[in-house]
Amino acid sequence: MTNILKVEFLKTKHTVVRSLVWLLPLIAILMMTAVFWDNQYSVQLMMGQWSYF
Repeated sequence: MTNILKVEFLKTKHTVVRSLVWLLPLIAILMMTAVFWDNQYSVQLMMGQWSYF
């Protein structure tokens, strides 16, 4: 099992996948904040859902 994890880790070592894992949720939160700025409940709900991950 550890060998499988090591292989998968090496596959993504020189790709943008690692940065996208952190960047895409932040972009989604910023976009939802911009769209629903007047409705603060939607912004809080979206941030709460992403915090579970």
